[in-house]
Amino acid sequence: MPTPMNNVKFKDQAQARSMVLGLTKSEKRFDSERYVDGYAARYEAYLLYDDGDYGKVYERFEQGCFAETDMSDVILQFDHAGRVFARTTNGTLLVEPNENGLFVAADLDKTEEARKLYDDIETKMITKMSWRFKVGT
Repeated sequence: MPTPMNNVKFKDQAQARSMVLGLTKSEKRFDSERYVDGYAARYEAYLLYDDGDYGKVYERFEQGCFAETDMSDVILQFDHAGRVFARTTNGTLLVEPNENGLFVAADLDKTEEARKLYDDIETKMITKMSWRFKVGT
């Protein structure tokens, strides 16, 4: 019987995780009519997936694990490719660790395409987003 994920070298592969998007009406981090936020990662354990062969696999990010992460130019794209809808370097995207996990907020009011993305989120055509990362050495 093969062994589960322990043979995979995580640091050599991009990892993807998903998060639920929120349309916040208070405590917005941007002065924007089209604002979304949520947690890309939380510090409490959660079910990553349930594999029939190996059972449930849980994941938990350690508090402080993002402390030395380079977040100087993070971008928000659809399906990890193509058009950029928000970016940390132009002040339309915020990615910051806090006491609960990795918080993400975006101002989707700056371009027509970003406004369309917000409309898809508001009408619940899009309800989740994924994020990619590589584990450091």
